[in-house]
Amino acid sequence: MSERSLWRWLQREDFQRRYREAQRAVVDSAITKLQAATVRAVETLERNLNCGNFFAENAAAQAILTHSFKAVELVDMKERLRRLEALADGREQTKRGVGKRGW
Repeated sequence: MSERSLWRWLQREDFQRRYREAQRAVVDSAITKLQAATVRAVETLERNLNCGNFFAENAAAQAILTHSFKAVELVDMKERLRRLEALADGREQTKRGVGKRGW
């Protein structure tokens, strides 16, 4: 395929949408694999907490703490986003007259 043909395809909204969907499918697949390996990774870190090697134990502890903090931040951010979306949805419905009382 020529660069010009590729450029033309990339200008089409339907192609862009399908391309993004395909990209998302690849990323979703990778995330699923990472999630499947997470338990084993944490078990490895836990083993390294008491392996007798100061550097490995310290690295494992730091990794566990870092990922734990990030997980809490992510949960908090998702909750904030959910509330903001609910607020925005309520405002949008009010603009359209949904839920307004007729008096």
